[in-house]
Amino acid sequence: MSQYYIKVRSCDTNQEPEWWSRQIVSPTQSNLFWNNGGVGIGVPNPLAKLQVDGNVGIGTAYAAIAPPIDGLIVSGNVGIGTANPTSSLHVQGTVKATAFNGDGSLLTGVSVADITGTLAVAKGGTNITSYAVGDIVYASGTTTLAKLADIATGNALLSGGVNTAPSWGKIGLTTHVTNVLPVANGGTGVTASTGTGNAVLSSVPTLTGPVLTSWALTAIQAGKLEYDGVNVYMSLNGVSRGILPVETTHVLSANRVLLNATGAQSFFPVAYTVASSTTYRFKAQINMARTAGTTGHTIGTSITGTATYTSVAYSISSTVASGGTSVMEWVVSPVNTTITGANTVASENNTFRVEGIARVNAGGTFNFQFTYSVAPGGAPTIQTNSFISFYPIGTNTVTEVGDTWV
Repeated sequence: MSQYYIKVRSCDTNQEPEWWSRQIVSPTQSNLFWNNGGVGIGVPNPLAKLQVDGNVGIGTAYAAIAPPIDGLIVSGNVGIGTANPTSSLHVQGTVKATAFNGDGSLLTGVSVADITGTLAVAKGGTNITSYAVGDIVYASGTTTLAKLADIATGNALLSGGVNTAPSWGKIGLTTHVTNVLPVANGGTGVTASTGTGNAVLSSVPTLTGPVLTSWALTAIQAGKLEYDGVNVYMSLNGVSRGILPVETTHVLSANRVLLNATGAQSFFPVAYTVASSTTYRFKAQINMARTAGTTGHTIGTSITGTATYTSVAYSISSTVASGGTSVMEWVVSPVNTTITGANTVASENNTFRVEGIARVNAGGTFNFQFTYSVAPGGAPTIQTNSFISFYPIGTNTVTEVGDTWV
């Protein structure tokens, strides 16, 4: 076989070639083997196996295309650290770069653990690397974020105003609250008062629901009110307390003409409604006059209505201005009880003064009435300003009201 050698021209044209290939090649062989040194293209003294001063194009697809100045174009896959590249650039190892261009939408298989550094606000991050429980992130500038540390309970997040950072603090009733809290939400519904003192009523409140439900002091205090669900109590001296009667009164505004009859008749046109399991103290002053009839008769009083009673007791005095005799009776039953002596005169004027206790079992109406034993022959009249009053003093088993008695 004929032997062929490749002769490499020296850089100095006046000298003989410095290198000869040591590989014997044939005319049909397409490989070229350079056994020693480096190959320089446009480089007199190559410092690498291949060093090119200029651009390079690799691959059939780019055979007729000029690469960019000092650039490289490759039509196939490039492998770094791998003998079988499967992508345009296949790197087996770590890639280090100062920047990547593109939106990254096609990146796959990237682990958060492999990403270092802090994501800037401009890239959709916070540029903050650590937080404490309760921290709040807010915009501290047009391109920056900051965190507001949590603080003790009882504080609210307050706006600092436009272009000012928020902060924690107390809500100021005069600076942060507008409008008026209505009664339905626990307020007063008003902004100004017409009176003075510790407890002041507004000029136009609309109160809903009870003001007191049950409120008792642990110790007696002068000037303080107490409420046990039935009565209101107060102490004037801080030593003893007493009941403040919540009294209901009915007063006749005109003469009330009744009947010349023997059936029970009501002193007043209306009955009073009493509550169950409650003790009431009641009193009345009634003037009843009659100007006709001489039939002998007595007068009895009774308590009727729909309520039932554990017990009833009242004193009643009948002062007779004319006709009959003045008497005083202690009545211990709601049924009709005679309280006057016999009377036969045509002109009869009785004033009844009543005071007593009614222990209610089942609630209902309380109706104070009188009954003639015999129709006297003339109709009686209950005089204007006659009245009857009631107020509760406790349960139907009450024995003491106010302080404990010793």
